[in-house]
Amino acid sequence: MIEIQKILIPTDFSENSRYALKYAVALAQSFKAKLYVLHVFEHAIVAAPTETFPAEILAEAERKRVKRRG
Repeated sequence: MIEIQKILIPTDFSENSRYALKYAVALAQSFKAKLYVLHVFEHAIVAAPTETFPAEILAEAERKRVKRRG
């Protein structure tokens, strides 16, 4: 039998990823494994003809957008 010690579950907080998280939690409990949750989102670069936006600003905007979605 395999021994699972760590599980990494990426999530974008969509409905499908919530289902995957439920399975990952159950699997982690079964194996007494540590569960690591990684928030992932599509990286988009926003640019205007004269300026670009640092990744930190984009990441903060994405966090706020996800919080609003609930």
